[in-house]
Order: sequence, then structure tokens, then C-alpha cells
Amino acid sequence: MDNWQSWTKEELEHQMSPSRWNPNKSCEEVIQQHITICTAETERAKSEIPNKTDISYGDAPNQKYDLYGTDLPANSSILLWIHGGYWQEGSKDISALMVRNLYKIGFKTIVMGYTLAPKATVTEMQAELSSALKKAIKQFPEAKFIVGGHSAGGQLAASLLHSLPDEFDETELGDRLIGLFLVAGVYDLRPLVSTYVNDALKMTSDEAEILSPLLQPIINSENFSKDLLVLIWVGGIDSPEFQRQSKNYAAKLESTFENVKLWLSEEDDHFTIVERLSDISESSPGGYLKRMLKSKVKL
Repeated sequence: MDNWQSWTKEELEHQMSPSRWNPNKSCEEVIQQHITICTAETERAKSEIPNKTDISYGDAPNQKYDLYGTDLPANSSILLWIHGGYWQEGSKDISALMVRNLYKIGFKTIVMGYTLAPKATVTEMQAELSSALKKAIKQFPEAKFIVGGHSAGGQLAASLLHSLPDEFDETELGDRLIGLFLVAGVYDLRPLVSTYVNDALKMTSDEAEILSPLLQPIINSENFSKDLLVLIWVGGIDSPEFQRQSKNYAAKLESTFENVKLWLSEEDDHFTIVERLSDISESSPGGYLKRMLKSKVKL
């Protein structure tokens, strides 16, 4: 039995509430800092990096993505990024944290919006990711893709390994996907079912299990390269449950892929680990990401 199954509702909500774990800030201060940093960095990216915003990949209002690095060559590698917010908050409009850093090494970035709960289920959000990725692959037929996300966005990105999207045939996704970048992801959704997080999601226990990358087999693993780069990051100041899930998911993927990189960033919480993707110092999340991607695409 996993530890979470013996916890009270109060302990479950404490473990699954990442804003509660920074010892130096209140929950409100953590969230406000995150919004402030994300907003400022996205505004800076929009002012400094050639871009095109609100590219539709579907008919719903949030089914749009922003493309940064429009002046880069057509065959430039692309990071498709999915924001967090427990599938019910957040926006692409304040999520361009890594754009300026990746532009310096020749990467385009797509920051994806998607329909949030309660207007969509997590299963429907996974389908929206598939639609957005399919459109981007068609738009850039020469490019290789890395798909990444933060928190709930990490779950959506990881889902590509565990359910074959309707839009793709068995080999197409594996041919174009060269990496996953998963930051403070939620890989086991079962602990959320009895918490406030599920008020908008309305998942059943069975649905939570099906949606949990940690619990599902890798689909068509033979169509993905054994050398698929999988970066799994989690903060040392994140909750023990978030750390458990990241460590266990990394161990699960290591049985299939040869290039899984688990990083516990000791000084970061659930939010600073993604906020510091704009940092250019070598020891920062931004610097580490640049090194990993440069090595992968031989820049």
C-alpha cells in the first residue's frame, strides 16, 4: 500500500498543495510571486523574441498556442510547453519562462493553451495536446519536438507515452518526438480524488488511475527511440509526495529508455524550479536545461 492511502484528507491536501511547502513564504506570497515572475518574463519574451500569438489548433477559445522564434530556420528544434495549474488554472499568456534562454541556442518555443476544468476533463485536455502537437508537426515538417510541462502540464506531456493519440499513427509520434521535459509533474492522480483539487475535475478513482502515468504501461514503446531524452525535475522543497512521484516515475521509465535524467533541485520549491528557467547561470534550472538540450540536438 502506498503511504498516501493511509493519510487523512487533511494530510492528503497538505501533501498535494505545493504552495504550502516553502518555509519562508505564506501560500499567498508563493502564488503572488509566481504570477509576478511569470507575467514579467512572458512580457519580456514577447518584446524581445519574434513571435506570433494565438495560433488556433481547434475551435474552443483556449485552443490556441503562441510561437516564439518565428525568425529561426524551419528545421529548428521546438519545445512545446504546457503550463500547470492543476488543470483548472494558469494560462499560456504568462508561461513563456524559458523562451529567451532557448532562443539563444536556436530553439523555437510553442506555449500551449488548453481548455480548463470544469469546462473540460483531463482526458479531453490530453486530446487537445494531441491536436496542438499534430498541428505544430504539420506546420514544421522538418522540426524535431520536445514536449514539456509543469505540474499538471507534466502529466499531460507524459500522457503521450501512455495512450496513442487519435491524431497519430503508430510511428509518426515516435519519429518526431525526441524528448520530454517534465517539471514537478503529477504522475499519480489517485491522491487527488478526495481533495479540493477534484472539486472541478470530478475524477472517479478509476479515472484517476487511468490518467496516472506512473500506473499505466508505455504504449508502442518500440516506436520511440531508446535514446528518448526524458528530463524529470522536482524541487527539494516540494512536498514529499511530489518528490516520491517524480522519483518513481523516473525509475519506471528507466526500464524502457536509456536517457532518463532525474534532477532533485535542492534549493527550489514547486514554483521556483520553473520560475528560474529564465536564469542563464550554469547551475540554475535555465542553465541546466540549455546544456541538456544542446547535447541532445548537437548544437
